[in-house]
Amino acid sequence: MINTGRVVKVRRKEADIQLSDCPENDVCFGCMAQECKRRPHLITALNSPGFPLSVGQLVETETADSPLGVQLVQALLPPPLGFTAGFFLTRLFFPSSGEAAGAFAGMVCMILACALLYLYRRVKPAKTQARITRLLS
Repeated sequence: MINTGRVVKVRRKEADIQLSDCPENDVCFGCMAQECKRRPHLITALNSPGFPLSVGQLVETETADSPLGVQLVQALLPPPLGFTAGFFLTRLFFPSSGEAAGAFAGMVCMILACALLYLYRRVKPAKTQARITRLLS
């Protein structure tokens, strides 16, 4: 998401920016950026290019999402790993149990992995960091 805003406070590598074009729409409703919910229309942006910033300057910021590959690994890898772990650990600790017991334990571990992943993301949501992309006149 690309926004423009005025610099309110300048720190070493970051700046607080008052957004000027922040409409309340469906995109904001579905946004997971916790910073927007705490302080509406005021964000902290990273000044990675090292622009010379001053208070009152108009800048353009961009909020980058985490890469799709990272999201896929975080969301899709734990359930199959939970199933595999449950299946093979049941077969390892209870060798006389059949495949049905291993499959049941695998399903329980898969559901447990999904629940733990959900709770982890509720407590610690994925972070998005806005960054300053260019200075505007």
